[in-house]
Amino acid sequence: MTISMRTTSRTSSSLTEPSGSQRKELIPIELDIIHTGDCLEILKTLPDDSVHCCVTSPPYYALRDYGMEAQIGRETTPKEYISRLTEVFTEVRRVLRPDGTLWLNISDTYAGKGNQGDFNDPKNPKRIKQCRERLGLSQEEFAEKTGLTANYISTVERGMSFPRCEKLIILLNGLEVSADAIFCDVLDHSTSYKASELSEKLDSLPPQAQKRILQMVELMIQQETSDNG
Repeated sequence: MTISMRTTSRTSSSLTEPSGSQRKELIPIELDIIHTGDCLEILKTLPDDSVHCCVTSPPYYALRDYGMEAQIGRETTPKEYISRLTEVFTEVRRVLRPDGTLWLNISDTYAGKGNQGDFNDPKNPKRIKQCRERLGLSQEEFAEKTGLTANYISTVERGMSFPRCEKLIILLNGLEVSADAIFCDVLDHSTSYKASELSEKLDSLPPQAQKRILQMVELMIQQETSDNG
């Protein structure tokens, strides 16, 4: 969850409480500037009672994957998600003035859509990045190979843009893979690519390790067959 804020005054000054016995001098802040970064880290740099209004739409639980570490919305449980939001809005409450307002847009994707913590976001084709790296290509090199821009490839890999049909074909040809290789995590009937991928991983292991894994798989298959028989 990132935040971009802009102060509206044109000069820097020391913020103060209303006049009276409870007047409190606050630390100076630089005004008329846009602050961009992790919301919690940015909020912690702001003084108490210094913000007039906060407008935010935080990531919904288990709905989008922006490909960033420690991103809000990809927690294992709704409780962890709420805990992260509480930490953020505790800071929001601290920096809001007594007459400040908070505008929050959020939806219950856990109960409303039935999303769980292991939900795969179809708009974040993370396997595009994995396939590119498997070819040993940087974003710039892959851009040159496909005729696309490095900026476009970056936005696709971060889930900020989803390629349309014609560009998806260009990407797949550049990656030298089928569509199944990219969408196998989100398609209900896409098991052949995963099986092939597991086979490759198995082949890379020592013979004894392969034998142990195959024995375990055979036992699991027998158990499934027995349960469904």
